[in-house]
Amino acid sequence: MSSTPVQDAMADMSLEESNPTRSTSFRESDADITFKSSDHVLFGIHRKNLQTSTGVFPPAEFSPDGEVVQLSEDAETLEILFQFVYPRRHPTLLETPFLILAKVSEAAEKYQVFAAMNICNIRMEQALPRFPVEVLNYAAKHGYPNLVEAAVPCLLDMPMEIVVQKLSDSLVVPWVVFRQRWSNVVLKFVRTPIEGTNFQGQNGSKSCRYGCVHGGGLIGDIWQILDERRSLNAVIGAYAMLKPPCAHITINTVELRAKLSAELGAIPAFSP
Repeated sequence: MSSTPVQDAMADMSLEESNPTRSTSFRESDADITFKSSDHVLFGIHRKNLQTSTGVFPPAEFSPDGEVVQLSEDAETLEILFQFVYPRRHPTLLETPFLILAKVSEAAEKYQVFAAMNICNIRMEQALPRFPVEVLNYAAKHGYPNLVEAAVPCLLDMPMEIVVQKLSDSLVVPWVVFRQRWSNVVLKFVRTPIEGTNFQGQNGSKSCRYGCVHGGGLIGDIWQILDERRSLNAVIGAYAMLKPPCAHITINTVELRAKLSAELGAIPAFSP
């Protein structure tokens, strides 16, 4: 009786688990600890290097009696991580795809591989503004307040729905509260007439101090430019894109930035 495809797949998995491959980079014969990745690759590592280069890796109670220690990380992650526990030139991670960088960063924090923690922190910051939610999750979880602060403006320019879907559960409520406070200040600021204009004209028209009547409205133009973006740079950028409705109105973005920055500064900083 022939086996089914499912049975064949299960047999392959069982064979792979019972006959794991060895890392080509970490297979020294005098290695006294063997780790096994989640995808069944063995890594031979020297205990003394782990003791001097990491904080909690391996556990103090671990006894190297030939036992294979199962780890939850895949081989691709461990192949990079273990390079940081040896006294050699470490990977720069400059060309590392973000998804791999994120996994290495988590593993470095989990096992306190100090050299890897430092370079991962630098590279995660450089991943802004492309991956702001992922960077914020990492920074908040592992206590990097400067990185949290750097990620916040990027999230302010993203739709709330997308941000909430990707945020860690513990960050959702603090973020919603913070963004609402921020948006309220921006809304009040944008509704404030630009100096030299009169927003009391009939039928929604506006006029400058010299009586030039302006149809439409600068407020509507700003909101149209902003869409869902709310960062300080986005708001001031929207003002910079406005075309003054007459020669008597000057949009001074330097003064506007200073004023809005001061008002936003009164909001409690985002705190995970």
